[in-house]
Amino acid sequence: MLQNTSVTRLTGTKGALAGRAALVIIAAAGLGAAVLAPPASAANRVASSPGDLPPSASPDRSLPVIKGWVRGGYRIEIDKEQVPAGRYKMIVRDRTNHHNFHFTGPGRVDETTTVYGKGRYVWRLDLKRGVYTAVCDPHSSFMHVSLDVT
Repeated sequence: MLQNTSVTRLTGTKGALAGRAALVIIAAAGLGAAVLAPPASAANRVASSPGDLPPSASPDRSLPVIKGWVRGGYRIEIDKEQVPAGRYKMIVRDRTNHHNFHFTGPGRVDETTTVYGKGRYVWRLDLKRGVYTAVCDPHSSFMHVSLDVT
């Protein structure tokens, strides 16, 4: 079982000693819990690697990635045409200061970059079945692309 632990910064000689003592106590408590814990069985096994977790509960670093770009020359792109429903990390590169990347679709997905700025954006998305669209808002009649989620 994971616990949230906050550490307060202590200053001065007494503070440093108290901080070290608190760290030793926290470490000893963790070691004691590890030593006293029952062996893992099929019934109470905790996932130890991303492969042990169901796709919807996997850590962020193992999410599948979808890449998107908005570029000069009135170009907007997504690196995939179709993906299965699930959780994704979408990385968008907005390389112009006169376009944006506005991504919408089922499940209230509505993410956007700014029109007058450039940058890299990272969104964590739960994509449901349906069609998602990326458009440049000022030029939506001709700058658009779709992503089909099955």
